[in-house]
Amino acid sequence: MDPIPEFYVEESHWPELSRSLALREGADPNLRIRVPKEVWPFAGDGALAPGGVGDAVLAADLLESVEPRAVAAGAARLAELLSAWQSERSRA
Repeated sequence: MDPIPEFYVEESHWPELSRSLALREGADPNLRIRVPKEVWPFAGDGALAPGGVGDAVLAADLLESVEPRAVAAGAARLAELLSAWQSERSRA
């Protein structure tokens, strides 16, 4: 089974985009749209991944995947980040 493409859309843009593209929900989706509530994760400061997104945001997002390998990768990266944070904190 091929992975389903995923896109992020700001909450304020979603209603118009959904209408203009005539998107509809279905039992067999071919596209996954994520609409983050409250915080737009791509505008943050701090340690950013190559695409401008924080590593922790990407890793946490993987935890919501239906693909077990993606969930495992997200959990592993979050564990690495937590370990690094704990090491830095213990040195302070």
